[in-house]
Amino acid sequence: MRETAYKIRIKTILEHSYVKQEGWDPNYIDVEGHKISRVNVIGTITSKENNTYLLDDGTASITLRTFNDNNITAEIGKIYLIIARPREYEGNRYLVPEIARELSDPTWVQLREKELFNPSKEEKKPLPTKEETQEPQTGQDILEIIKKIDDGSGVSVERISQQAKNCDQSIQQLLEQGEIFEIRPGIVKLL
Repeated sequence: MRETAYKIRIKTILEHSYVKQEGWDPNYIDVEGHKISRVNVIGTITSKENNTYLLDDGTASITLRTFNDNNITAEIGKIYLIIARPREYEGNRYLVPEIARELSDPTWVQLREKELFNPSKEEKKPLPTKEETQEPQTGQDILEIIKKIDDGSGVSVERISQQAKNCDQSIQQLLEQGEIFEIRPGIVKLL
């Protein structure tokens, strides 16, 4: 089974500890107890030399190393969504990309910023109202709601939250577990 590709900032990849494992278990980056062995990053290619690229997402830069069996090409100055495996050699972190897709619309960068957790924004949240303090919906409840209202083209997260209060965390867990997937930003579907 393929590991989840976590949406993450390059700075997070570089700052957290890299754990090497023996045998078939994949190496990973330990981010607050999460074992991240595949990443999903958006950034701009800032330089290129042979099969090596430099990717910058505004928080930091990291090297992308492609190998002969990898048909990934990228152009300097363009924005890319990269699915990759983090690696470390002699103390230097880099990414081995599996997928590199050019993003022609720069608003994808803004959307990604909103998707990623930002501690400074989290601290400034107003106190929850009485309605918001209801118990969060379980993953099973969310799956039932999606089953019920999906007409085949997916369901918006906004529509789910109209029927299930405090469902954001459950939806995120279902995405990470692979029970549901995003067919477009903000639109989910059962797997």
